[in-house]
Amino acid sequence: MKLPEMTPLQFLVVQLLFDGRKTTGELRRELAAGGLPSSATALGKLMKRLVAAAFVERRYRQRPGHGNTVCECRYQVTDLGVIHWKATRDFYATAPLPPEDLEMAASEEAEFAHLDRPQRKPLLDRESVRKCEKLAEPMWREIRARD
Repeated sequence: MKLPEMTPLQFLVVQLLFDGRKTTGELRRELAAGGLPSSATALGKLMKRLVAAAFVERRYRQRPGHGNTVCECRYQVTDLGVIHWKATRDFYATAPLPPEDLEMAASEEAEFAHLDRPQRKPLLDRESVRKCEKLAEPMWREIRARD
């Protein structure tokens, strides 16, 4: 089985371009609205990789702005981008489900699976602190008893 050439984030950005050409700012706003990483640097690197793979085409357009001419970058999905988007979708859609009798290891995060990652992190951090405190409790009792 061959792995898809698109990462999940690339897959999402290409899908966002199905609505038509978009500027970097428009893509950043849409990613941020979905709670995804959208810094200018990260998105710039991602878009550079998509252009290099020929999944996306970059065009520049000059427009007036703030008293001078601004060069605006716009992206459009390519035919190759759509082909690889479909291949990536098919790869994940046809993956077999785990067997019903699968024995799974318990994870801290499973208890918080209904929350998204930003909501889970502080809870997991607090839970980790509580566990550490509980482990250290006997040691602290012993130290206090010596004093």
